[in-house]
Amino acid sequence: MQLALAEQQLSDRQRDYLMLTAFVLARHGYPERARTLAESLLALRADDDDAQLVCVVLRFLEKDYTAALAGLDHMDAGTQSRDRTRPETIRMRRYLRARCYCETGRRQEGELIARALLPEEPPPQRDLSNLS
Repeated sequence: MQLALAEQQLSDRQRDYLMLTAFVLARHGYPERARTLAESLLALRADDDDAQLVCVVLRFLEKDYTAALAGLDHMDAGTQSRDRTRPETIRMRRYLRARCYCETGRRQEGELIARALLPEEPPPQRDLSNLS
């Protein structure tokens, strides 16, 4: 029975559904169920950055900032060898790190990261009134 389960692979669509379900469970007041689902997903796809990020976000939502930081550190160590992370995911991970630093008493480091996330000077608005 265990061998049969180990041979089955989740499709990306199934994985995405399970990740979404974990977030819905967490937001509806079932953080233990969400964490169990996320950790199970991680056990099935240990090298999946998205599954690891789900676990980090759930730890963050549970206000377990130290565990969330440890998860981010683990992800950062693995990402250096697999440099295919999407820009929006990198931005979210930096935001989570900044918030975790602030919540764990490392406010200066958190603020430094948060400032780096702010957009630079916005581009000037073009006057479009004379185009008609």
